[in-house]
Amino acid sequence: RRLLQGLVRLPKDKLKRLRRLLQDWLVKRACTKRELLSFIGQLQHAASIIKPGRIFLRRLIDLASVPRALQFWVRLNVQSRSDIIWWATFAGQWNGCGLLAALGRLLPAVVVQTDASGSWGCGAVWNYAWLQLAWPQSWLAVPIAPKEMVPVVLAALGWGRQWRRCHVLFQSDNSTMVSALRHRSCREPQVMHLLRTLHFVAASCCFTFSATHIPETDNCLADEISRNAVDSIRSVFPQLDRRPLSISQAAVELVCDRRQADWTSESWKSQFLAGLRPA
Repeated sequence: RRLLQGLVRLPKDKLKRLRRLLQDWLVKRACTKRELLSFIGQLQHAASIIKPGRIFLRRLIDLASVPRALQFWVRLNVQSRSDIIWWATFAGQWNGCGLLAALGRLLPAVVVQTDASGSWGCGAVWNYAWLQLAWPQSWLAVPIAPKEMVPVVLAALGWGRQWRRCHVLFQSDNSTMVSALRHRSCREPQVMHLLRTLHFVAASCCFTFSATHIPETDNCLADEISRNAVDSIRSVFPQLDRRPLSISQAAVELVCDRRQADWTSESWKSQFLAGLRPA
């Protein structure tokens, strides 16, 4: 690994080998425990550089614990194959650079406040910029936990390219969402889909992130935006941009798609990549 201006880089020859390895594993349907452990070890090396990739190792590690002996075979299930496809998709566009974890506290801080209402929609604020989304009909009855994660992912999709080599602090008054961001895990499938999307964006745009809980009284801007009460807050915060961030329809469909994300489906993969493109 080579260090350059706060970045750590995977050498080009190793990146090429990683891409070839992933292409080989894309066509596998079964392997021995020894082969799987060796594969995981090489992905862990890459994940030491690109931290968000760690979330896409968990299911492979769990699968490797199934066979008792190294020579025993195990079938690659849909979940493990999905994670392999994630790695192959990301490695195909990755330049091999990642942020130094030790420099996380020294990186420029980006503070983003987010909130979601159960009835109208969600919102996020970054400096004077803001975004909002009204819930589609299919999301009105969705639990609040996935709703709270939506503005976080939309913020990353919309502003992530401006956060390159920055540390982003997401602030929210919802403790469940903050816990999911901190632990990189949640039992709710829709939240996990959104978390995985967020990690892909963070890896692609080269930023790190964390989350902290704040009282509702300190989150009034995002709260009012999530209730579509923007006019009422302009009197107390006139610096707010006149118009919200433009969100592409592909991004809305990506975060609001309630189907089980299936990376083994070419149509799903195409939808995912379309959602990452700027509006």
